[in-house]
Amino acid sequence: MVPMLDRMVMNAHKDDVDHIMMGMAHRGRLNVLAHVLGKPYEMIFSEFAHAPDKTLVPSEGSTGINYGWTGDVKYHFGANREYVEGDESKTRITLAHNPSHLEFVNPVVGGYTRAVQDQRDESGYAKNDVNKAFNIQIHGDAAFIGEGVVAETLNLSQLRGYETGGSIHLIANNLVGFTTNHQDGRSTKYASDLAKGFEIPVIHVNADDPIACLTAVEFSYQYRKQFKKDVLIDLVGYRRYGHNEMDEPRGTQPQLYQDIDNHPTAYEVYANRLVEEKVLSEEESKTYKEDVKKQLREIYDNMKESEFKDPSVPDLPDEVVNGLDQIETAVELDALKKLNQDMLNVQKDLKGLRNLKKSLSAVKKHSMMARKLIGL
Repeated sequence: MVPMLDRMVMNAHKDDVDHIMMGMAHRGRLNVLAHVLGKPYEMIFSEFAHAPDKTLVPSEGSTGINYGWTGDVKYHFGANREYVEGDESKTRITLAHNPSHLEFVNPVVGGYTRAVQDQRDESGYAKNDVNKAFNIQIHGDAAFIGEGVVAETLNLSQLRGYETGGSIHLIANNLVGFTTNHQDGRSTKYASDLAKGFEIPVIHVNADDPIACLTAVEFSYQYRKQFKKDVLIDLVGYRRYGHNEMDEPRGTQPQLYQDIDNHPTAYEVYANRLVEEKVLSEEESKTYKEDVKKQLREIYDNMKESEFKDPSVPDLPDEVVNGLDQIETAVELDALKKLNQDMLNVQKDLKGLRNLKKSLSAVKKHSMMARKLIGL
């Protein structure tokens, strides 16, 4: 998945796209945060490893009072970065927060995208420029076909007020919906079959074949760019470990995980291919892998929570730290009166519906009565 997202980012930057909006649930999220958004490993490790009292996380605060679980799973938080390559132009990548194990973020990133695409001139009317931004929605296989919010978002995708020039959808297809086999979780052959109802082209690709994956994403990017419509990639793979850090999948899918246990990892599959093609040696392949493991181990072992500060998080103003009630928010009374009066004024030559005129007249009358009652 990560190389596919990287390719989309590079293509977008080449085409002077200003914004890439991304939405996803938790499947693959840590890797996307680390490798696409550039979130430091130190920060990811520290969020999971350090807490003075796990029963109070994340509400321990300075009071020591347990307010219950008022926080969120660490990898539900989003991030953003600016991608720069070669020149001064920048492409901003935003991964939206998603405080849900489900996919309620899909319409959110659609709204993000439309908002930055809409450009207003002095007349105040918005002009939609679909080349300024696009969004990537990453789905789970069971979630894509099983959650109503997915279908609802697809239904809005071509409407005049909501269209964004096409979204690129990517199903991280692990063939398992939490603990449910796919044949018990849907009535269709493919998890992507919902897209057929919206005339969205679907590309099925093997996650063990990185070259095919990059070809699929290149096609999808160019399709969206040319036709301004949604496109979907069904990235068929597997989850080697459980649904989360504590899950043991062999209890519910013993046969599947016997096959997975005997199957080489994606790294091994691709490395063996490169060795066969004499692109690198077996020794180089092992060295690359060991170097990465060594780097991660050193970061983890040397990590100290008190010494790490995320450079992307700004220092908060004193007014926010010490209470928002210190900020003066009052509006002059005369300004409010004028605003109210301006909203009630209607052009005398306006030829509106008769019922609408009655409603406006009633609103004006009740407003005047209300002002007398409160002494305005």
